[in-house]
Amino acid sequence: MTKFWAIFLFTSCCVPLRLWAQQSLGGLVVDGETGMPLPGAHIRCLQHWEIGTATQVDGSFTLHYEGSAPTDSIYFSFVGYQDTILSVGTLLAHHKVPLRPSVVVSEAVAVVAERFVAEDYSIKKINRLDIYQNPNAKADPVLAVNSLPSSTTTDESANVSFRGSSPSETGLFFNQVPVYDYVRFSQLNGIGTFSLFNTDMVQSVQVFPGNPPLEFGNTASGLIAIQTTWNQPEAAEYQFSASPASFGLSTRQKLGEKQGLHVYANYQPSFLLKAINPNALEDIPRFQSYDVGLHYTHALSDKTSLKVFQYFLRERYTFQFRSPSFSGPLEQRRFRSLSIGNLNHQLGPGRLSANVGVAGSKASFAYSQFSFQPEGVDYYASLNYHLELPKTGLKGGITYDRRTNRFYGRVPTFAFAMGEDHPFIDQNSRGDRAVLEGYFSLSHQVTDRWRAGLAIRKNIPNTQQESYWSYQINTNADLSDVLNLKLAYGRYHQVLLASERFRDNELLTTSQISADLTLKLKGHQSILSVFMKDRKVVGEQEEIFGVELAQEGSLNRQLEYSFSYTYLNADLRRGEENLRGPFDLSYFARAALSWQPLDNWNIGARMLARQGVNYRPIDGADWNPTLQVFEPPASTRQDRLPAYKNIDLSLSYLCGLTERTAAVFFANVSNIFDWQNARGPVYAEDYSFDDYSRFARRIFYFGVVINWHGE
Repeated sequence: MTKFWAIFLFTSCCVPLRLWAQQSLGGLVVDGETGMPLPGAHIRCLQHWEIGTATQVDGSFTLHYEGSAPTDSIYFSFVGYQDTILSVGTLLAHHKVPLRPSVVVSEAVAVVAERFVAEDYSIKKINRLDIYQNPNAKADPVLAVNSLPSSTTTDESANVSFRGSSPSETGLFFNQVPVYDYVRFSQLNGIGTFSLFNTDMVQSVQVFPGNPPLEFGNTASGLIAIQTTWNQPEAAEYQFSASPASFGLSTRQKLGEKQGLHVYANYQPSFLLKAINPNALEDIPRFQSYDVGLHYTHALSDKTSLKVFQYFLRERYTFQFRSPSFSGPLEQRRFRSLSIGNLNHQLGPGRLSANVGVAGSKASFAYSQFSFQPEGVDYYASLNYHLELPKTGLKGGITYDRRTNRFYGRVPTFAFAMGEDHPFIDQNSRGDRAVLEGYFSLSHQVTDRWRAGLAIRKNIPNTQQESYWSYQINTNADLSDVLNLKLAYGRYHQVLLASERFRDNELLTTSQISADLTLKLKGHQSILSVFMKDRKVVGEQEEIFGVELAQEGSLNRQLEYSFSYTYLNADLRRGEENLRGPFDLSYFARAALSWQPLDNWNIGARMLARQGVNYRPIDGADWNPTLQVFEPPASTRQDRLPAYKNIDLSLSYLCGLTERTAAVFFANVSNIFDWQNARGPVYAEDYSFDDYSRFARRIFYFGVVINWHGE
């Protein structure tokens, strides 16, 4: 229920921009150095920009045009490569379009797209077009990641769990800076709906679901690296979006030859959405948020470039809180800010980069007689040097990552006594965790078909921390023209901030090994992944074994499909107890179909089914005469929630309103069969089982997004 629902246009719909046409031309977009096809490259006519398409899995494309189009020029773009413009005549003569690696030149000013040494070992690379074309993503880059086979998120949120690990162990870096709180409308348990990031400014998303590259620190299991563009728009661009729960405006402007600015603002109310879906969001009577974002790029010289991102969010919601001792509204208010700066400088044969970030959060929660205010500030700085040789990539640097928080207010003395007459304590606590680390990473092209890499990372411990070494070994081999194998092994560390279970600077250690086999045939791709993890933190150890199988492709020009299945076995030892881990799942299956029956129309269907998660049921309670409330004993067994299942449908239509204006109309029904999926147990006053709390019921949604370009 945010701006991203409004921009859902490009998600549930995003079909290539094609018009009814009398003629067509085709070709193949490839890497100019290797000759490999580039799927998802964006193609459009310059004089008739509403005419466009995107390349298929094999790099091929077909562009439909009207009778006057042969005099036009065709614009080709792909993340990480130079934009290319060809005349229709040239394309008709050659058909193959080679794109060169990304160096954007303007008046002798060169800006090189950021590249990771470990980039060749990522499982998935997502560009902006991938996000818009993914119906599950709702135009949100993190939700696009959450729709991948390697995501095992079980709570309908934007928090990402990779391969059976907790979302808190997944690192998210935005422009080289860690963002620990990236979810909008987050609740006390961290569940939220969308991320903070606007896809319009995203250049690429690198996904490492198993072994996170050690160029990034303090991450134990899986990593998402989001990069924004350094490029400036060719002309002024504007966007307006409207839907029952979101109204947004954005603009991109070119400030001279060397500067670019992207500004956006959104307002998200709940009254229209609630009126249309009166029964769908029973536990959330109302919500509201405002957010403003700014993205600025400046080519300071022919060797130096600057990028700045600034974001502010104010949100509030009411949640219907239920417990055996109290039921009533929980009121939440929150303000967040995020500032990130990146400076790149060409130094000798390599590139020197400096990255800084500051994130702040202040919230208040109130229910019954209790109210409390958590606050937090995160600081980050890094200095890195990256050297890219013909066959070898080297990168080293030093990072400083500090998190502080404060928690104060009135909280219940006993978790089972939350009524207005029950005892409370005044709490005022602080947490502080600072991590200073150095790292070195190397990747080498051993042969034309085999690349290998290694990395190490070492902390410089303070008086509260243990000393540790993190390390990683990767290999990426093309076994044939259609078969690729990625192997990785590593040991990783995460220094924790104080919480209910851990003290400041407790150390979480994860050892992982993974194998990912990819088969690419014309129009189809199959991936088989096998992995093992050993996770240790004070008082507990968890061993995870998993298998993923994923298949995607195009059956014809109108029909695309995807399917994935994941099996997870998670054994958890906590003290003397042997338990099933929270992500112990016999099956986690996804499927999607996208059908284009007519030009500019798209119909999509998506399915998710998984085994219910483990939880600890409460078996009765004893009456506490002093507190006048039932007191439950500690739970000693595990049970499973009922299985989860969901099917969504979407419909969209794209039309050109004028030569420079286009609109997308979209409609979506989520949970079309109105299945009442269980979120968790709800107990009566005496702790007898009453019912389950539910995930979202069936929701109807629709809207429009209008885009237009200046001269």
